Amino acid sequence: MDVRVKDIIKDNSIWLPSQDYNEKKKLSILMPTFGRGKNGFFKRAVTSYIEQTFKDTELIIIDDANTDGTAEQIDEFMKQDKRISCVRHKKNMGLPSISTYEALKKARGEYIGFLFDDCVLYPSAYERTLERMEEDGAQASYGRVLVHTDKEDMSKSVEIYCKETFLDNLEIMNSIGNIAIIFKKDILETVGYLDPHVCLSRVNDWDFITRIKRKFHLIETGVLFASEYGVTQSNSLGNSYLINLLAIDEYLKVPDRERRILLSEYEEINIFSEEENSSYNFSSEMKKSLDFFKNKYWLSKFKIIQEKVNTFDDNIVIYEAGSISASTRLIFNRNSNDNYQKLFSYMYMDRNLARSRAIILARETNIQSPLLKKLEYAGIPVYFLWDDDFLLLTKEKILNSSLTEKDFKKIAKKLNGLIFTSKNFYENYKEKGYNSNNYLLNPIYLDGLEKEISIIENKQLNIAFTGGLWRIKKFIKMLIDILNNIGEEKKVSLYLLKDKELENVLNKTKINFSVEWYDFTLSYDQLINKLINKNIHILIHPAEEINNNINKTKNALITASLLGAALITTDGAPYNMKDSEDDPMPYLLASNEEKYWVEAINKMLDNSVRIEMVKKARDYCKKRYSARCLDKLIEDVLKDTPKVDINLYSERLEKLAYFSGKIQRSGTFNQIIVDGVGEDIIATKKIDKNLKTFFIADKNKFSTISIIFGTHQRSPQGTCKVKVFDEKNTKIHDEIISLEEITDNKFFGINLQDVENAMGKKFYIFFEFNYINTQNKVSIYERNYKYSNNKLIRNLIRPFRKNEIYVSLS
Repeated sequence: MDVRVKDIIKDNSIWLPSQDYNEKKKLSILMPTFGRGKNGFFKRAVTSYIEQTFKDTELIIIDDANTDGTAEQIDEFMKQDKRISCVRHKKNMGLPSISTYEALKKARGEYIGFLFDDCVLYPSAYERTLERMEEDGAQASYGRVLVHTDKEDMSKSVEIYCKETFLDNLEIMNSIGNIAIIFKKDILETVGYLDPHVCLSRVNDWDFITRIKRKFHLIETGVLFASEYGVTQSNSLGNSYLINLLAIDEYLKVPDRERRILLSEYEEINIFSEEENSSYNFSSEMKKSLDFFKNKYWLSKFKIIQEKVNTFDDNIVIYEAGSISASTRLIFNRNSNDNYQKLFSYMYMDRNLARSRAIILARETNIQSPLLKKLEYAGIPVYFLWDDDFLLLTKEKILNSSLTEKDFKKIAKKLNGLIFTSKNFYENYKEKGYNSNNYLLNPIYLDGLEKEISIIENKQLNIAFTGGLWRIKKFIKMLIDILNNIGEEKKVSLYLLKDKELENVLNKTKINFSVEWYDFTLSYDQLINKLINKNIHILIHPAEEINNNINKTKNALITASLLGAALITTDGAPYNMKDSEDDPMPYLLASNEEKYWVEAINKMLDNSVRIEMVKKARDYCKKRYSARCLDKLIEDVLKDTPKVDINLYSERLEKLAYFSGKIQRSGTFNQIIVDGVGEDIIATKKIDKNLKTFFIADKNKFSTISIIFGTHQRSPQGTCKVKVFDEKNTKIHDEIISLEEITDNKFFGINLQDVENAMGKKFYIFFEFNYINTQNKVSIYERNYKYSNNKLIRNLIRPFRKNEIYVSLS
């Protein structure tokens, strides 16, 4: 079936410009609407636009051939407000992405946003958003949305947004409301617009914001932007068109897809396009889409889709223990132009696992991991990827882990292969022979993100640090002396991760340089996007000597090269050794003494010397950190693992479901899967008001405390004040969380500043609950100390047992 955008929009629209259309506006708002005139939703939405405190805007409404009085309401609004225009359809199109594309062509704003007829804007949404974007120099932003979830009780709602720290989780799922997205129009020349393919009808906003995240500086404004009522409406797209996640994942990997959705190519898009080797599942989804849209004017006849062999597209799932970070994103990243990137998926629900050629488990150290056992039971091929020698770190007690060489050796034999990220690491483990299939992958240099090499002008020197906070905290006093020295001749700006401890040190110290703080993020894409326009001249990468350094990769060199900066790093592994025969080592090494760092920085003040070094670094990175490192691994995966047909898929899916059910039946959690399964934990009684508890740190360093709440399958409302104290009873964290954010029996992360030297120390947590509905109280999971094998006795002495909370530190 070949149905193109240009055929759909041809001769179906009437353009009704606003009274002041000749006046250019700062912000253009695009609003598709259908069927919301009679119930009052449309009127409420437009009224909330008119009442915005920021007025330098235009609203372009797309009337999708409404017959319920909406057209008349639009005409009236256009008379009342001279900023409102309309694209009026002769026949109902039913494709909001293409409708808004028509409006986009008429938009004149520097910024673009959306308004939907099931939403109501908060009065200062636009004003506060644009202020934040201009403050931060961001090309795109999103706010928070209050989603109303119950048609019978509109007071029930949940606040939806994504913390900037976890933006890479957009690779898995969307938690950003499309109503709250504002972006600069000119970024569309790079990322394209909403993909109109029918496969993405429900999720093209997710795909769009994820593409923006990969290429541009995207911020979470903190602005409560709008209330959304679509979930309560039976005729909303979300309630009428079902999602097929596997088909979506397959389509997102189509080669050259992102070029096709650029504005210059947009009208040539075939919204039913299908690859020659598309899977049975995808072909089936296309048939369903044809049936769903069969009465549309633009689909005048069907073309029968031929039955395909019942096989899924080649798919490899990447699962990183903990949050997605540079450990995997520097290797498996769609910003890379390499065709192999289309094979990789971060979605790890059972249906995606079952259809995969293999699973790559990154940074997994728990040999008893339920996921590992589950994959083994289902017979799904598994590869381990390590970018640190966790056996060495455990042996030297830098990492608090129960991992032993004996246990690792046992599990390694069962794996399809081991993947390492540095030459020394790879050769060392290959020699040990834990597994016969060993692979060397390196970070991939994403040269598409490169900025122009930074030039020092007007004596302004910009220095940045992008590594872990533990590095800079050990180095901060010396760094202050170094920059004070350099600051005598230059205006120095230091770009540094926001951290209260560092702020306190710098506030108490006399400095003759400025500090520009930027927010912490685990997203490598966003790290680069945050700093890409800051004209960074030098990237510093201090380190202390530990044995694992020899196994590390030269990620800082890649980051510096992308930013157009020169790298200065501590004279130690891995930077004091070549990682290939032709490694020119295009950076400066400095011993951790002030005079050597001052000398190194002074060398880089000469623009010509620094530019030459950055050019040399970029040439080397493009050659050494090429996507070709994936060739051998992918070749072997596709050779050594079975292509998944419908029968193998069904068999695996059945085993995965059986394994999950087995855990449920054998668990002690009332037939409910609880995070932390395998640990001996038990829920407290429902907490009335306060709970004071403690935990013993099992990691030397952490910045997230994950706690399991039990909501007893109810929906608690209210807040919980959380305070964390160290062993000296000094408060190290204080925040208020919304009870609507917690999920029954699932980890909830509390993010705080880095805590170091924590191993074996006691920390106290104080919870203060304020319920709106006191019938829906919550519990918290604690460690279950068995003072007796007799259950009756254990229950009798329960009030007197230890009150140690169960936490996972990361």
